[in-house]
Amino acid sequence: MIDICDFEVVEKKVYRYVDIEVTDLQFNKKVVLRVSAYSSPKDRPLTYMVEIEGEEYNKWSDDDEYIKRLACRKCGFKCKKEAEEEAEAEAEAERLRIEAEEKAEEERLRKEAEEMEAERLRKESEKEPEEEPEEEPEKEAEEEAEKEPEEEAEEDEEQNLEEQMEAQRIRLEKQKLLQEEEKKMLEQQSKKRGRPKKVQ
Repeated sequence: MIDICDFEVVEKKVYRYVDIEVTDLQFNKKVVLRVSAYSSPKDRPLTYMVEIEGEEYNKWSDDDEYIKRLACRKCGFKCKKEAEEEAEAEAEAERLRIEAEEKAEEERLRKEAEEMEAERLRKESEKEPEEEPEEEPEKEAEEEAEKEPEEEAEEDEEQNLEEQMEAQRIRLEKQKLLQEEEKKMLEQQSKKRGRPKKVQ
């Protein structure tokens, strides 16, 4: 009795086992098998007749597992052992694929990090100031001498501006005092006449 994967037929009956029996064997030519499927060991079987010949027969060696799986496939079944092996192979293939993707991603990130570090070093080297040549003492003295008259002129200009602003401030204060005195005189005259006068 060989375990198979659950197989559902039209009558909605689930078959879980098959029994294979050789009914006719012609050496080096063909074999005829009776494949009986059961939902339980005591249940009435569903029977198939399977004939294997030609290239498929020639592949049958001392390993009977080959002929069992081939007979099941021809009936539309699949041995559990075969299904488990296929699942393991798929899982291994998926594991290898993920491992390869992770290695490729690690390599990509490593290259990106190297490129970023190289770019950072390049930018730092570009930012380094160039050493300025030392100026001769005579040239420095000449430049200082040229700057002095300019600085003096700027100081004189600032002083003149301050003096003008001070003079303007004094004029405004004097004008304000005169206006106040004039206002007082007008108020006194208005009181003497007995009628108030509005001063704008």
